[in-house]
Amino acid sequence: MNKKILLPTLLAIALAGCGNDSANQASTDAAASPASVATEQAPAAPCVDNAFYSPMPDASLRFDFPFRIARDRVYADDNGTPRRGLSLEYLEGNADEVWSSVSNTMLNAGYEQADAPSALPYSGTFTKQDQPAIFVKVATDPVKNPTGDDVKGSVWLSWVVGDAPSAP
Repeated sequence: MNKKILLPTLLAIALAGCGNDSANQASTDAAASPASVATEQAPAAPCVDNAFYSPMPDASLRFDFPFRIARDRVYADDNGTPRRGLSLEYLEGNADEVWSSVSNTMLNAGYEQADAPSALPYSGTFTKQDQPAIFVKVATDPVKNPTGDDVKGSVWLSWVVGDAPSAP
């Protein structure tokens, strides 16, 4: 089955139970028996705890700052190599704090910074055995056309996809 159809369909199914049940609750409360009204239910756990899809190549990468996924695309670099690019918008802090958080997350997940500090501030390539090398750049400004007024800056992550070799 085509991945362009399968992935959104599975995501929609997984999130189907996450809707607001206030309208359903009101109609249910009207028909509830006195015994059931006296019994309170424990609050449900947030749906994202069990249904989170990570677009990262390594599921152990979980960033600890608030962000939104702004863009997720596959493209060919200047050499024609297919790459996946992920743009995150960070909602709190500044580039220095976010770079520190991202690089610590990468290092704690077993990645090593593969290059010397770059001429580009807040950027670097991280490698891990049996995983594609991930280029990371934290920008001090939001991307063009940010998704909201609360966006402080952006994080660009990029890695080779397909049959390209991973880190040795």
